[in-house]
Amino acid sequence: DYSLKQLIIFQRGHNAEEIVKKGLQHNPSELKFYEQVETKGGDRFPFMKSHLDFVIEFPNELVIVECKSISSPLPNGKPRESWLFQVALQMSQLKNTAKKDVKRAIIVTVDVNTGEMEEHMLGYSKAHAQVAEARAKKLWDAVQNKEEPDGEISDLCAFCPFKMECN
Repeated sequence: DYSLKQLIIFQRGHNAEEIVKKGLQHNPSELKFYEQVETKGGDRFPFMKSHLDFVIEFPNELVIVECKSISSPLPNGKPRESWLFQVALQMSQLKNTAKKDVKRAIIVTVDVNTGEMEEHMLGYSKAHAQVAEARAKKLWDAVQNKEEPDGEISDLCAFCPFKMECN
């Protein structure tokens, strides 16, 4: 069960995706794109599954577009670390199954209140993908063992309702 506030936040994210989708649909070069593409972790990480907001098809590559709705400026104008790890996993998973190369992804942040939008381009890094996979595996193991994973400090701590109980 989610509070009304959390449901509104979820809806804000859906609205941001719709805004980006309209931009992709009305692109003069008529890019071919797919939405809500599911990828899996493969043999090493069968428990991992990702839902990519958009995948744009170019002649020689696929580009992931991940949408994030925000209601305040990002710290230092940079994407959140958790988003970077999320997209690193997505690129790694798509690389394992796609017939075209996956070299980059774009995180699009949309403030639906002000209309401000930013794009953050990320290149594929095998090392970054491996760190993201290790982090995901650590969380998966903690869930399977019914153990609380070690907390990590992030810029989201200020908004977290569990910060007083966090290890």
